[in-house]
Amino acid sequence: MDDKHSTASLLTLFILVLVHAGHSQRPCIVPPGPVLVSENNTADVEVVQIDTSPSPDQVLDLLVNPSDLFYLQGNALMAKRGLDFEALSSPTLTVWVQCKTENFTLSESVEILVENINDNPPNFDKTHYNLDVNELSPVNSSVGLIEATDVDSEPLYYRLEPASDKYFRLENATSPKIVVKSVIDYDTIQKISLVYTYRERGERGREGERGEGGHLM
Repeated sequence: MDDKHSTASLLTLFILVLVHAGHSQRPCIVPPGPVLVSENNTADVEVVQIDTSPSPDQVLDLLVNPSDLFYLQGNALMAKRGLDFEALSSPTLTVWVQCKTENFTLSESVEILVENINDNPPNFDKTHYNLDVNELSPVNSSVGLIEATDVDSEPLYYRLEPASDKYFRLENATSPKIVVKSVIDYDTIQKISLVYTYRERGERGREGERGEGGHLM
């Protein structure tokens, strides 16, 4: 009786192992994400390869394809067109791929992270600005705030030219607030012309292009 019980127990254990091994077999394997893709990529660029070696006869299909941005070419997930970071509602895109064999269907997600590239120069909304300043305005009082806009959200650094101007200065390099440097006497001077500029830093701290902003009168 003990021998029969032992045989039954071994048989049950053997069957359980077989069932577990069968369900753990995945027909396709997607690399762990997220997959990094730079914006402004060319069309028809490969995003990721899907490993179908466990079941070479399977069929791949896209179940979820955000904004129809991707397509399948064999086992490769491809970008249909260039990705614009600023045009996306979210920099993270999730594509769902269905892997289907005769006896098994599995859905796998591919997480794609679109990298923002500093490809848009900052701009001032005007080329000339007129600021009215009361004479005898106290030193360090603010007379204006003029900011450039940058859709890439890169930090901007401002300056007034000539930097040696006697009457005005910027609060600091990253604040475009113009403040009084020394008291102005209307009887001595009625108009001052300054050039307002910005510069931005590129990747890895390199200094980017320097753009001219508005003329201050």
